[in-house]
Amino acid sequence: MTYYLLPNTSFLIHKNIDCIFTKNVPEVKYSNSLSYYLYNIKTQIDYHEKDWDIYKKYTNPYEYIHTSVPYKRKSISKHKPLSRSFFKMIEMINTFNIRYDSTPIKTFHLAEGPGGFIEALAMDRENKDDVYIGMTLIDNNNDPNIPGWKKTTHFLNKYENVFIETGKDGTGNILSIDNFKYCNELYANSMDIITADGGFDFSLDFNKQEIAISRLLYAQICFALIMQKKEGTFILKIFDCFMEHSVDLLYILSSFYDKVYLIKPQTSRYANSEKYVVCKGFLFDTNVHFFPFLLNAFEKMLSEEDHIHRFLNIPVSYYFINKIEEYNAIFGQQQIENIHYTISLIENLYKQDKIDNLIKVNIQKCIQWCMKHNISREPTVPLDEPFSRESREPTVPLDEPSLLDEEVIFGDDSREPTVPLDEPSLLDGVVFGDDSRESMEPTVPLDEPSLLDEEVIFGDDSRESREPREPTVPLDEPSLLDGVVFGDDSRESREPTVPLDEPSLLDEEVIFGDDSRESREPREPTVPLDEPSLLD
Repeated sequence: MTYYLLPNTSFLIHKNIDCIFTKNVPEVKYSNSLSYYLYNIKTQIDYHEKDWDIYKKYTNPYEYIHTSVPYKRKSISKHKPLSRSFFKMIEMINTFNIRYDSTPIKTFHLAEGPGGFIEALAMDRENKDDVYIGMTLIDNNNDPNIPGWKKTTHFLNKYENVFIETGKDGTGNILSIDNFKYCNELYANSMDIITADGGFDFSLDFNKQEIAISRLLYAQICFALIMQKKEGTFILKIFDCFMEHSVDLLYILSSFYDKVYLIKPQTSRYANSEKYVVCKGFLFDTNVHFFPFLLNAFEKMLSEEDHIHRFLNIPVSYYFINKIEEYNAIFGQQQIENIHYTISLIENLYKQDKIDNLIKVNIQKCIQWCMKHNISREPTVPLDEPFSRESREPTVPLDEPSLLDEEVIFGDDSREPTVPLDEPSLLDGVVFGDDSRESMEPTVPLDEPSLLDEEVIFGDDSRESREPREPTVPLDEPSLLDGVVFGDDSRESREPTVPLDEPSLLDEEVIFGDDSRESREPREPTVPLDEPSLLD
């Protein structure tokens, strides 16, 4: 997995934190070309809304760590966590070595429901003296877009050191000044690890997520900075970074932490804009000096409904901007390629073989990921079984011939049931690519001579005009047709041939090749040269 380090900035930048508004919708400031192509391809997702949620899982290499493999009813990971975020946290813990092994720790988790990050830390550390606190919006209306604590009953019973914080107003709302002050009073400068995994349902408009998330991002950063302990770690989920307010937030974080990294975990779907900021080494002992500036900007942000333009009243350094654009290009290119490939797969008419191959390859990647991060695995899914779509008939094992064999292997839905090739029939012509099946006569086995032999062997289509031929004569038996050996077609006028090892009156013609056979006089049998005679 690859991660990228952001440049450090001045630690006095907190004095310039502000909230500046604009009446107009914020425009892209950085990575203009990339944002244009990314926004354009995201709009194409709307044309495939029904299929997108299905096919995006096929093109995500690490999907089946948590999601069930198609038609297998189980995922690769044996552990079934509260949410997918569990695997992202495990990945970041191992990548950045986010461990405090010496003493018990305290952690705070913003927008945490249903608790995947807490579960990952608790399972990784297995320390009963740790304290894990989660805070998320309390849902009393069963809103499916609000991931609350409904799934956590068993988890909370198992880990007694996990607590739920609802804030001063009892709502768990992070966008609240009262809850912000309340957390400062209770948890100021005390948390070793803080995570913020807040987000919205952006499926209605993927291109508006950077604008919609701006207030929530700033609120999460404010909560983290006032509660963070010196040398502590903060993990924040962000999205696109094309606008000034997004870059301002990264600039602020770089002034509060020793190291700030950008990373997209392998377990985060490639097609979305989700990334994580991992901040290590908090620089301040106390929040007394910067708390008033954070609070002032927080109050301004909640008092206005206009769009947020910036969170700083000073310009960002060019070097920092260049690094942001460089990282945007890396993450954005991967995202564009994945979206484009997913859409092309949706539009492809002959895609079942590609889908089956993707599933097999991705299963292997998921197994390797689990081995790398010490996650227990289910027994491996057999890769030699075809993976079929919902609209298809149940697949037939490839080693058992059936009428569906050709459909499963070649993906052709318009074919008639095939006939086994080892049984001759009227359809045998399909072996030679001849589609005129109705007009063909039953084929004759090639090892039995017949009147049709020459037609089958030589591919002569002029079958109707040919005269029936006599059965062929074995070449080792002399007959009137022996002349065919010499390529002579005048078979009817030839005399039976004479074996060459018996002398005759025709020997000279054969030996000397003299064609003037009619004018020659018959000769006497030759006399051996070693016996005297009248001709000596």
